[in-house]
Amino acid sequence: MFSGDCLAAGWLIYGCKFLPRALGAMLAIAGFCYFANSSVTLMPKGFGDLLFPYILLPPFIAEASLAVWLLEMGVDNERWCSVAVARASV
Repeated sequence: MFSGDCLAAGWLIYGCKFLPRALGAMLAIAGFCYFANSSVTLMPKGFGDLLFPYILLPPFIAEASLAVWLLEMGVDNERWCSVAVARASV
């Protein structure tokens, strides 16, 4: 499920030092929203109509923010090199 992918990516981004933690938290919230959107088929028929357009707003914001961040800022190259050197010396 894509919701699991978003949760895992959000958790990894939240824990890494190369991207902002807020992006990871937003992507994890997007994973929960995708899961809720997928599980609405098990709920009563009219409930999905109330939930549908609004439940996909947080994932849109999270994925757009991640894409814009990676396009504009990228990964912090100095931190990347310092971690690579530290791991190579171990």
